[in-house]
Order: sequence, then structure tokens, then C-alpha cells
Amino acid sequence: MECPDCGCRMKIERTYLEIEGDDSPSLETKVYSVQELCCRNPKCIRYGRMVQQVRHRIDRQEEVSG
Repeated sequence: MECPDCGCRMKIERTYLEIEGDDSPSLETKVYSVQELCCRNPKCIRYGRMVQQVRHRIDRQEEVSG
């Protein structure tokens, strides 16, 4: 992904997990990997700041017995 101001490719500055629905047994628990993307161009006004946040759902895979 590219910085909307300078067009430079951004870097992943931080990655963490977000968990939803873990407070109640009646809700489905959903886990997301969240990445914060920052501009890496020192001449850009957004340099070192979070420009975009990307969330990826991590799905639970059922075990397959052979």
C-alpha cells in the first residue's frame, strides 16, 4: 500500500491482535490481526505517523481427523 500524500510504499509499524466476543459465552469469538501502516519517506508530512490500519480476520480451522 502506498502513502496517499507522497506515493511511497508504507511499512508495517505495529502489529497486534484484537479479540471480539470473548466476554460472553453466547457470542462467537472473533480474532483479528491488526497492522498499522506508516509512511517511510522522511520528506513526507505523514512520515512516522500511522496512515492506515488494516484488519485481517483469523478464522478458526476445524481439525480434520483422518
